[in-house]
Amino acid sequence: MVDFLHALAKHERFARVAAIRITPYWLEEEAAGLASKLSQAGFTITDPEPHRDTGTIDLTLSEDELRASFSRSARRKVRLVEKSDIDIRRVETPEDAEVFFERLNTLVIARHNLTPVSRAEYETGFRRIYSDPSIGTIFAAYHEGVFLAGLLLYRSGTTAHARRYVADPGAAQAVGNLRVAPALWLEGLLWAKREGCTHFDVEGFLPVEDKSHPNFNVYEYKREFKPAHVRRLAEHTLVLKPGSHLMNTLPGRIKAGLKRMFPQIRHLSPKRLLSRRR
Repeated sequence: MVDFLHALAKHERFARVAAIRITPYWLEEEAAGLASKLSQAGFTITDPEPHRDTGTIDLTLSEDELRASFSRSARRKVRLVEKSDIDIRRVETPEDAEVFFERLNTLVIARHNLTPVSRAEYETGFRRIYSDPSIGTIFAAYHEGVFLAGLLLYRSGTTAHARRYVADPGAAQAVGNLRVAPALWLEGLLWAKREGCTHFDVEGFLPVEDKSHPNFNVYEYKREFKPAHVRRLAEHTLVLKPGSHLMNTLPGRIKAGLKRMFPQIRHLSPKRLLSRRR
């Protein structure tokens, strides 16, 4: 793999490329071994931590076993949704995809711990991946035609990835604030199982008990689906043109530095900033 990456860097099509950034899906001991080889080959870790923490769910379990593995609260929410008039289905039309996109970036603005998705990136992804149920999909929950929440997934080989979950808190009031997340995640697990996947990555998980942890609420919510904690290889970068790479990454470094110096910046959304000026 390392030899391939070095050969790729020397290819004429990469003549103007400032850096090659990779995030291979290697776990646990294999990840540690590859990290050492990448370091020796000149790659540097560009993640905040030397590894990424995530969780995986065993899809070789039967549907009944998957349901039973959920927490008691999650199982109860699934049953309530199944008995209700809430409709869970695949997002198949551009109109429904647009609704999901709007809620997706609203969540990003509100929480600041997610990377915003550009319209071009999302629309390309929907055309090429999420509209083809063999490689990706978006499941959404509706009540009387109104969007409640959605889960975006894709698969890579025999592993499926839960990439983004979004919800509309305002619309949830119409169903008594019934949490539809467990039912959506179960639908995603069963989709991945049908497509031949053996593992389901919840995309970020750490079994923390410290409520002051910045991602405690997210991890606690994913804990309901009983993922097994694993460590995967962190993002690595091979710099080809140091000067260009420095200029390309400078804005992001400045922003990250400001957030470390002034943590309150994380809680300021564009909407709040505008409202304060009025």
